[in-house]
Amino acid sequence: MSETLSPEKWAEILKQVHPCKWEDLPDLDLYMDQVIQLLTRELSPYTVEADKPLTSNMINNYVKDGVLPRPDKKKYNREHFAKLIILCQLKSVLSLPEIDFLLRTLSEHD
Repeated sequence: MSETLSPEKWAEILKQVHPCKWEDLPDLDLYMDQVIQLLTRELSPYTVEADKPLTSNMINNYVKDGVLPRPDKKKYNREHFAKLIILCQLKSVLSLPEIDFLLRTLSEHD
């Protein structure tokens, strides 16, 4: 999407987008490059072509900052994938500490 879209066009596009359900998330542990590939596809309706929704450096920083749990033997599971979707969708409107607080609060109420 190289052109600027009107709010009406965005609304039309987003009406057709349905968030990934928990049971549709991969139930196999994935390596980082696989996670990035799947998330890029999942988040494509929300991004402009020139933007990368997620990079390996971003994932490493989320783990380093404690926002994302450490991978098990360099593999990421369904929980990682779900949290990364949330992080990528909220990072344009909330700061990382705010997202971290939100995720921790939600986890406490499970």
